[in-house]
Amino acid sequence: MIFDWLLTGSAQLTVVFFVLVVIAVFTQLTRNTTSRSIPFWLRALLKAAPALFLTWLSWSVGESLVARNVGLKSVWEAGEWRVKLIFMDHDALSFPELENGHYYAQTAMPAVLLDERHAWGRANPALFPESLAGYLLSIYRIDSELETRAQLLANEWFRAAYQKTQQAILNDVRLHAFFSDVFRSRLFDWDEFARGFLNGRSAKWEKQMLKLFAEKGYEADAFEYYTEAAEKGRGFLERNRFLYE
Repeated sequence: MIFDWLLTGSAQLTVVFFVLVVIAVFTQLTRNTTSRSIPFWLRALLKAAPALFLTWLSWSVGESLVARNVGLKSVWEAGEWRVKLIFMDHDALSFPELENGHYYAQTAMPAVLLDERHAWGRANPALFPESLAGYLLSIYRIDSELETRAQLLANEWFRAAYQKTQQAILNDVRLHAFFSDVFRSRLFDWDEFARGFLNGRSAKWEKQMLKLFAEKGYEADAFEYYTEAAEKGRGFLERNRFLYE
């Protein structure tokens, strides 16, 4: 395994982050006159700067899916008792900068894998009991037949939610303030890439994707970093290939 210490592959962003960390640690640990002369609100902002900086670079990291942040609640609804899931924490959700003209799969994939780990634990069977689905199974103890039906239904809703989100980005004018025209015009390119990647990565597909990226003005190495992201997330793509069919 190769450890990539660069944030989004950028030495400049990594250096900025390192400097912010040093400043934050300095304001936290020092007790001298210099640091104490800084106004409290500014010291607080400096301490938070590294986290805010990473938020600018981040995607959804579903803290709300962590089992300790989820509860079960009985509610009386439509004339009967029902059980609802109550999510009690945030999603660590941030939008891309308007200057980002496409889906940054290489940045998003680690967060996607983390979300899946907390929700399903499907990548590692040893972690499944501590996932959200794992805890629900241990509580309700359903049989294998019902579990299979539930998984198929979950896949249907997962795909529907994915497509609904894409359509909202395209058609909901309220979201256009967060996603540029260029981003929206490239919205389905990752799906097309993932579909071909899962179907054998033929020479014809590679040629088509290189042509597509060139025509739409992607960076010259777009195909390479999309391939790297797909390799890192191969397990997720294979488990959820129904999203791209």
